[in-house]
Amino acid sequence: MLTLHIIAGSLLLFGIGALSFAKGKTKHRWSGSLFS
Repeated sequence: MLTLHIIAGSLLLFGIGALSFAKGKTKHRWSGSLFS
């Protein structure tokens, strides 16, 4: 049960990290096109 929690937690963290990374990437590209 503990391993399941660890796997679920790491998957959740990975999902949040990937989502925030993609959001930051699109935001950075948008601001870059805005200022260039």
